[in-house]
Amino acid sequence: MKLSYSEAAFKISICLGIASSFIVRSNTVEITTGEKLLEDLLVKRVNYSIVNSPRVHFVGHVYILGSLLVSSTNNLEASVRINSDEFTNYGTVAFNTIQSDFPSTYYVNTHDSFINTGSMFFGISGATSGTIPFRVTSVKSWNNTGMMIFWTASGESAQVLLAQDVGHNDSSIIKNSGSICLYNTMWQATTSIAENGCITIGTGSAVILNLALNSHCFSISKMQTFYLEGPDSVLTISGLNSSCTFPMIKVAGFGNENVIEFDIWHHDVSSYEYLTTRGELIVKVVKESKVVFHIGTGYLEQSFRLRLSTTGCKISYSPHAPNIPPYECSCQSVFPEVSGATCF
Repeated sequence: MKLSYSEAAFKISICLGIASSFIVRSNTVEITTGEKLLEDLLVKRVNYSIVNSPRVHFVGHVYILGSLLVSSTNNLEASVRINSDEFTNYGTVAFNTIQSDFPSTYYVNTHDSFINTGSMFFGISGATSGTIPFRVTSVKSWNNTGMMIFWTASGESAQVLLAQDVGHNDSSIIKNSGSICLYNTMWQATTSIAENGCITIGTGSAVILNLALNSHCFSISKMQTFYLEGPDSVLTISGLNSSCTFPMIKVAGFGNENVIEFDIWHHDVSSYEYLTTRGELIVKVVKESKVVFHIGTGYLEQSFRLRLSTTGCKISYSPHAPNIPPYECSCQSVFPEVSGATCF
């Protein structure tokens, strides 16, 4: 069998003795109430499940061909920390404490690259106020071509951090040509977003797009779709008082009273118009600037409404969105279940 570059690099690092490896070759379920530390994890095309460990820590390389599941059946915490050189997932990764009575946190931090071409599920029962329970960051590169689900079962929306962690003097950029799905989750995006994927803003969720922060301007690919899936979905545009050039933002599902929000006051929005043939909603803001949203055709201009919000002002559309969301906005809400031979 021909090895991929990442798998070959993993095997070379093991042969050089960089770390003691942990290779899973058969379906395995570990049930333990102790903490776990794993170095250089390689999961072959099998299922590997860790159940009821309060904290699981991965270091070195993490390479998933099959499935990696971390969950709790005792209603307690089951947090995950991945501090690795590289994280590569071609299969399925699920961190699930949706039924737990205690909050968990899931951190994926890589020094080199984060690559997901498979499916990743992050689910918690609730979050402690003021914390960020979901973090997926990488120093050198961040690339998602698969599906990533972030789910908070109850309480206030939990925060998620998705970014290229490059420090204070450079701009972060993440590449998303897959789907990122948020449910009862809030993402304050301080990063450029490249490629042609979809970010689904599900029920109880919000995305705050910071187009500028301090001296940095962030770019948003005009092919990236922000899908307002529910009637309470919110897309907030921030940084409009800057001198940055604002990108065209592609939005699907705008309607049924979900909102596009701005962090400027009502009097700073001079006007808006809808171009029926081009499917563009143009909002003119301060300093004669404008933000263009590609929302699709079929909207009725008299059904748009601009009004005050808690952060500034917002625009909504009363009827349902006239268009169906694109295929790349598909999200799976059913988390994988534990399967395989049991080891105690």
